Amino acid sequence: MKPTTGTTILYHVTPSYNSEAIEVSGILPAFARRAHKASWYVKRSRIQWAILHVSNIHCVAVSDISVCAVLVEWKNMKRSGKEGMYYTYVIYRVESVCPASQFIEAELEEERYDE
Repeated sequence: MKPTTGTTILYHVTPSYNSEAIEVSGILPAFARRAHKASWYVKRSRIQWAILHVSNIHCVAVSDISVCAVLVEWKNMKRSGKEGMYYTYVIYRVESVCPASQFIEAELEEERYDE
């Protein structure tokens, strides 16, 4: 169940060619590619899925994808039909942007330590 108050870090995954504009203007729901003009976010546990989804939907290589960490207010987030996925109509500024490859490498490192 999603909290209804407070803030948290969620992640917005996007083709890297959007990164500069996102850093300047924030994540703008108006630029969503679907009729439903919302910005989509995931919990850390869903980042790998989101990277593959963005790669498929936007026809870009994983090496051309960025992951934006965003401090969001729970009161503005709506739950999607999938666990760990949320959307909003609110514009948020990013805390940091890094290549998707860093998250994939970090997940591989964690798996090695778990063995």
